[in-house]
Amino acid sequence: MSSTVDRSVASPFEHAQLRRTEVTLAGFNGREEGVSSALNDPDPTVRAAALSALHRLGTLTSSKISHALDDEDLRVRRRACELATLIPVTNDDGSREIDGILLRFLQSGDETMGELSAWSLGERHQQQNNDSPDAGENVAEDPCRARDAKQPKEAGETEQPEGQNQNETDCENPDLRDLGDLRDVSDLRDLGDRSDLRDVRDLGDLRDVEDHTDSFVESNLANIVQTLSETVYHHADALVREAAVAALGCIGTPEAKAPILHAIGDKATVRRRAVIALASFEGEDVEAALAEATGDRDWQVRQAAEDLLA
Repeated sequence: MSSTVDRSVASPFEHAQLRRTEVTLAGFNGREEGVSSALNDPDPTVRAAALSALHRLGTLTSSKISHALDDEDLRVRRRACELATLIPVTNDDGSREIDGILLRFLQSGDETMGELSAWSLGERHQQQNNDSPDAGENVAEDPCRARDAKQPKEAGETEQPEGQNQNETDCENPDLRDLGDLRDVSDLRDLGDRSDLRDVRDLGDLRDVEDHTDSFVESNLANIVQTLSETVYHHADALVREAAVAALGCIGTPEAKAPILHAIGDKATVRRRAVIALASFEGEDVEAALAEATGDRDWQVRQAAEDLLA
């Protein structure tokens, strides 16, 4: 019996299955055609499959994640939360929009999306975002920055001579090309008063760009930590509180410690997560909390505390 479905007599469910299969195969076969348009497919399983396919194709952008996070179907929103962790945290509009939507979910009272958004925020901002992926739509769209992406060498490809910019032809401004490979805005601090860089200095004080970016990311992270902390203190659902505790442990900023210590007095599942999250922190208050947890009535809490104190 043939497994091929006759489209002329297929049911709406079978048509959706066919579209989902086509989108999935396109992701594995490297064919982007039609995948992006599938994000607007009437069937939510096809839309979720399109997100996964775009991820495999390496063309998933923050704007597409934001669009999917606002989807009416939980399955699409869940997949978008998972894939949002792969979008680098920057001060661009797309990254800010993702964090904003996740924070909105966290504060919405929806237990399912609250848990997912807390987990996603923790993964996106873990340990001051030091472990973020290197790929993102900003890098892909800017050829002058794309040189920093660590792409594998193709067979037979030769190394560029040292000091030569591999993307010289992509930077239209010859004065910028003369600067060489500026891998970070902070390198502009070392330019001094070179007379041959007057045109660059005329662009404005670029030395402030890095400080502005860092300031924004820190401010955004502080807002996330505050919202996660309020979730730990006040959310009615223990599963969401547990996810928020785990996220704070991943982020690991000093401000995240107090709500985690507070969670030591919560339900057993939250207490277990809080003890594990304390692995990111040090101090006498942490040692005292772990020592107290070794006498907890839940054996998993005791075990986790004993392991950290060992």
